[in-house]
Amino acid sequence: MYIFNRFAFERRLVREYMREMDDLGVEIKGDSLKDKKILLGITGGIAATQSVKLLRELRRYQAEISVIMTDAAQKVITPLAI
Repeated sequence: MYIFNRFAFERRLVREYMREMDDLGVEIKGDSLKDKKILLGITGGIAATQSVKLLRELRRYQAEISVIMTDAAQKVITPLAI
């Protein structure tokens, strides 16, 4: 009985945590960019690796983001990371 109750408690915690997340898996921090459309162009430089962090922050404020990448950028980071 103890194990079942603990499992139910942990499941409830996970459900509550997931409610705070959107469908992109980031915690929503605000809505200051809600309904804003952003086009991010990523080229093949070392800064391309930081674009993943930038995208995550923009999503936390509910921006609608479209990304275009050069072939060189796709060699630095995979499009799946975006």
